[in-house]
Amino acid sequence: GIDPWGLPFEQYDASGRRRTDPVDAASALPDGTAVDGVDSLKQYLANDRVDQITFNLIKHLATWANGRSLAWTELELLQTYSRQLTPTHRTCRRILHDLIDSPLFLTK
Repeated sequence: GIDPWGLPFEQYDASGRRRTDPVDAASALPDGTAVDGVDSLKQYLANDRVDQITFNLIKHLATWANGRSLAWTELELLQTYSRQLTPTHRTCRRILHDLIDSPLFLTK
C-alpha cells in the first residue's frame, strides 16, 4: 500500500527542496480527509489533530529525557496532562517546564 501521510511530501525531492515540476501530492488520509499537498496537511494537523500532536510531543520528550520506554501509568499521566492543556498553554516552553515538574522526574 501507499502511505497516505507521505504522499503530500512528494512535493519535495530527496534533499528536501521543493520540486519545480508539478507533482500530484493529493491524498486521502485514513480518516477520509482529503489533503492536497503539504500545506493542507499542515492545516489539517494544526486544526484537527493538535491534541494528538501535543501528546506525541510530550510522550517523545518524556521518553528521551528518561532514557527508557514509559510505563503504562506514565503514559496515562501524560495523556491526562495533554488533555488539560488549553490553546494558550500549548507552547513548547510551557510543556517543557510542566514536564520537568511532573511526577516523572521527582526524585524519591
